[in-house]
Parts: sequence; structure tokens; C-alpha cells
Amino acid sequence: MMILTYLVSVNGFIGMITFKPKYMEQVFGQSASKAILLIGTER
Repeated sequence: MMILTYLVSVNGFIGMITFKPKYMEQVFGQSASKAILLIGTER
């Protein structure tokens, strides 16, 4: 059960890294590099 929980959390993190810059680029009109910079300062 612990392994399954870990895998779900890791997959969620990978999904955020993959799709959040593109989401911010489309919705807020930011460039990809600025979106990645904003994600980095958010953490």
C-alpha cells in the first residue's frame, strides 16, 4: 500500500512538471521560460 501511495504521488509530481508550464503559457499568456521560472519560485 505504501508503494502504491508513493507511485501515485510521484506520478502527480511528474504530471505537474510536464503540464503546468504549458497550462500557464496558454491561460496566462506567459512564455514557457517565464512559466518555468514562476513554478520554480513557487516551491
